[in-house]
Amino acid sequence: MPDIMIPYVKVAVLLAILTVVLHFTGMSLDPVNMAMLYLLPVLLSSVRFGLGPSLFAATMGVGLFDFFFVPPYDSFAVSDLRFLISFAVFLTIAILTATLSARLRSQLNQAKRQERFTAELYEVSQGMVGANDLASLLTILAERMSAILGAEVAFYSVDSSEQLVYQDKLASSESGALAEDRQSMLTIARWVYQNQVAVGRGTETLSESNKTFLPLTSRGKAYGVMVLESGHEASMKGVQEKRSLVNAMCALAAVAVEKMKLQQEAKMVHLTAESERIRTAVLDSISHELRTPLATITAAVSGLLEEDGAYDERDRQDLLLAIREGAGRMNRLVANLLNMVRLESGMLTLNRQWCVLEDILGVALTRTREAVHGHQVEVRVDSGFPPVYVDEVLMEQLCVNLLSNALKYSPSGTKVSVDAEWMGQTARMSISDEGPGVVESDLQHIFTKFYRALPTRHIPGTGLGLAICKGIIEAHGGAVYAVNRQPRGLTICVEWPIPETVALEGEQICSL
Repeated sequence: MPDIMIPYVKVAVLLAILTVVLHFTGMSLDPVNMAMLYLLPVLLSSVRFGLGPSLFAATMGVGLFDFFFVPPYDSFAVSDLRFLISFAVFLTIAILTATLSARLRSQLNQAKRQERFTAELYEVSQGMVGANDLASLLTILAERMSAILGAEVAFYSVDSSEQLVYQDKLASSESGALAEDRQSMLTIARWVYQNQVAVGRGTETLSESNKTFLPLTSRGKAYGVMVLESGHEASMKGVQEKRSLVNAMCALAAVAVEKMKLQQEAKMVHLTAESERIRTAVLDSISHELRTPLATITAAVSGLLEEDGAYDERDRQDLLLAIREGAGRMNRLVANLLNMVRLESGMLTLNRQWCVLEDILGVALTRTREAVHGHQVEVRVDSGFPPVYVDEVLMEQLCVNLLSNALKYSPSGTKVSVDAEWMGQTARMSISDEGPGVVESDLQHIFTKFYRALPTRHIPGTGLGLAICKGIIEAHGGAVYAVNRQPRGLTICVEWPIPETVALEGEQICSL
């Protein structure tokens, strides 16, 4: 029996049962009340089955009421013509009731479909949140849409050379229907992409195919092609019934792809601008920082070569010291640039060892002895300060940069203090100067590479020293921050953890 006939059969059986019950138990009832009872199947069928079965129930109910309960009985003849008016009123009420009930039922079903439609779109959009690139985005879309539509979904996307490429990772298997005849599918997809017209099943073009090619368009521009494929007729029929959902998913996918491409373009623009800014800063810093020591070295060497006895031993010593100072300055610049490259490229590896902080500070003071002249440096380390598990070379570089920074920005004759404290499992080292300090709004930026605070931009420097300190200490699991001193000066604090035990080679364990 066809499915469309089942509701009518059920209505007929219900009316037959009602007629039998009334025939054996309700002959004494008033005919008007009996007519009202025949409205019940009409209401039930309109709510349960729709308008057609309810109209069938109304017509059949009038016929059964006339045949069995209106004189002469067992005949469709009517002895009292007033019953004709009753029949007309009954049919009118039944038709109106059935129409209203069917309309309410249709609106309820529409609301349910809309709710399901919205929920499915929301499910697809939620899946896109975690996508980091175009490939993962299309993979998520394909998986979610396949689950919702009951058909296999794949995408053609546009690569960097504006060529349409198939997302192979989206196919469920290489031997499936979507994996067959890739070249012909690519040709169709290119045509769909170029003309922005859907082809395949459910369209006027290639309607016999079991695939549907839909363009992903947003604001008049195509961003790819979505392919729907089903291996059996029932599944494809379900897809065609959800065509509005399919179109909405195409629009959603197009917007998502467009957004992803715009984000990638914006990221590239930002990276290009940032690279240009860094390149300009590097060139400016290098040209400025190298020009002065190179000029000094060149002038000193030229004087030594062309002196003709014009310089005494003290003058020659001064020129040699100038050469050494200039060479050291250039060496520090190159070292800072190389360290920054290592930090940002992820090539920095720590060679941790147990070291004594006093030794590290001693080496740093030796390397900065030339800058110390004219300043008073005080070093205070807590008694009982434990060994630190750090990369000795990098920590020496960190201390050199912090000391050089404090000495550079402190007026001659002022004091620079180095304090080291042990706080349980954390070591803290602070270096304080009596310089001009930093504007509060600049405190959070002074550890950014190439950043120079406004009051100190006249002092030579590249703006890399503190940025390298930040990278080194963060590689050790620590942090660095700066605070202004009162009434003047700046304190830079470095904190890093000191482990209780550290596993060394083999089975050895080093403990504090």
